Amino acid sequence: MREMIGRTTRVTVKFKGKKAKIKKHPSSHRFHWEEDITEKETEEMTEEMREFETGATRGSDDNKPDYEGFFSSLVFKRYGEYMNKHRVQANGEIRDSDNWQKGIPISAYIKSWWRHFIDVWSMWRRIERPQPGVMELKEWSDESLEIISEALCAALFNNMGMLHEVEKERKSRA
Repeated sequence: MREMIGRTTRVTVKFKGKKAKIKKHPSSHRFHWEEDITEKETEEMTEEMREFETGATRGSDDNKPDYEGFFSSLVFKRYGEYMNKHRVQANGEIRDSDNWQKGIPISAYIKSWWRHFIDVWSMWRRIERPQPGVMELKEWSDESLEIISEALCAALFNNMGMLHEVEKERKSRA
């Protein structure tokens, strides 16, 4: 629950099973406890704030996932192209882009994943390399790069599908 008292924000929170009221004045970067919470709990609950040149403030993002840094726009772009290409079904109809999210059995994903993993691995093993284990992509033909790119996208599809099903199951148990 949040309420404004003048320029001060008062928030009621539940922390480690305790209900507490905290308040924050806009000129301050920290919340102040109105109820008896230990200093250690205060440190755990208090979030560092960032203040921008404009005066806008946001909580620290130090412990939050950095999705922009974790993912590659090159990979997402290529994967999107792969997915769009494979929307055309055997009967010529185009499936919805999120069709796979309706649910595919894990057994279908894992069998397909293994086929595509073997494709990638086989390419890796066949390539002549200057040193064992060293692969120079600049020496690959355009056709080989296209083939391995397709196989990696297919494996990624199966990884994402399996993870999607696992996360749906986890959420259903929460």
